[in-house]
Amino acid sequence: MSIRQMVFKATLVSDENKPLERANVQIQFFESEHNSWKTATTARTNQDGEINRRVIKNLAEAPMIQLKHNNQVISQGGLVSYDSRRRTLEIDFGVIELLGEEAYSLTASDPDNTQKKQIGGLPKRQSVSFKPILGALKEYRRTPFIPTEQLRKDLLTDEKRQSADQTNGPVLNTAKYQQLIDSIEIDLAQQAISKSALDIQVSQLRSAVDAKNIQINEQRIQFERKQAELESQKASEISKINTNFESIINNLSQRTRELENQLESETDITSLQQSISSGLENFSKEQAQAGSHFRLGRVQINVKGLFSGSGNRMTLADSRLLKDATNAAALSEMVVEYIPEPTEQETTNTKVPDLSGLSESAATRLLKALGFGIEVAYGDPPDPDITGAGQAFKQSPSADETLAKGRKVLVIFAH
Repeated sequence: MSIRQMVFKATLVSDENKPLERANVQIQFFESEHNSWKTATTARTNQDGEINRRVIKNLAEAPMIQLKHNNQVISQGGLVSYDSRRRTLEIDFGVIELLGEEAYSLTASDPDNTQKKQIGGLPKRQSVSFKPILGALKEYRRTPFIPTEQLRKDLLTDEKRQSADQTNGPVLNTAKYQQLIDSIEIDLAQQAISKSALDIQVSQLRSAVDAKNIQINEQRIQFERKQAELESQKASEISKINTNFESIINNLSQRTRELENQLESETDITSLQQSISSGLENFSKEQAQAGSHFRLGRVQINVKGLFSGSGNRMTLADSRLLKDATNAAALSEMVVEYIPEPTEQETTNTKVPDLSGLSESAATRLLKALGFGIEVAYGDPPDPDITGAGQAFKQSPSADETLAKGRKVLVIFAH
């Protein structure tokens, strides 16, 4: 394998998969000749938490790679692909979640190892010592490292050659056997480290899942509590509305019975007028006490009946009177008009102050102190050099006009 350049990719995220922006990282490779880690390049994540760095370096084989953040190893090795035409080695560390002093890999490796393969290094959850591996590599110059399978093939070749040579007795190549043992020990150490890293990964993932389950349960309890409060409030409001309606229906029923009794006998006209006015007045007061925003205005009632005596008494028209055509022709009509008393708020008028140049908060305080409300709008002033942004330049009603307390003043402020 001939390598001319290496491309490093990674994505760093924080809690809830948020991109970790402008995070400083170091990408290092293991230099077996000096038995130490060397920095290949430093980089800073972009706004999406991504790293994409190209390094020009001539190598004969793929080195062990590790990724560091704040002097902490957050990943050792990654998914590696090699482009032989461009002699480019691409190392993708995947998505790494940083939680305090711990790092978690969120990208699963290729289980079939069909498109990418892992070369050198080991995917890590946290810093793991390389002493078991490095101990066998200290004598790298004198005892070159040869893959285990190649050593086995060499041993088999030597045994076959020695078997074919009848002049020499069997010779044991102890150096190659020692290399084979060292290679097996390194393989076992790598497997042990990989298993330990996976165990740590599983344990941390279980802890994260348990924490999420606790959070979900707490949110569910809060939702159920809020739902119960809303149901209770809804039932209370419905009960209050039913009580008010029952009271109104009872009052109307009682009034209906009184009117039915009046239909059967003569009624004093003055008493009838007072009774109608009193009923309408009481209804208007009940609506105001119940918090209704509506009240009765001017009401006109036409009453038909037979007048008697000196015209101050009458029998109200009903079905019995209307059966007789003579009585129906003799029916007369009386108009009862109800005009509500004006409220104090309607009879109290106050001059509107001049709000020119005031800010929205100042105008609101001034109008509130005088008993007025405010309706806010924004626009372009006729002279921006005189009226600054946020200052009032127009109002309706204008200054010194009178307005009933409780009414709103439209104030237009400059953009």
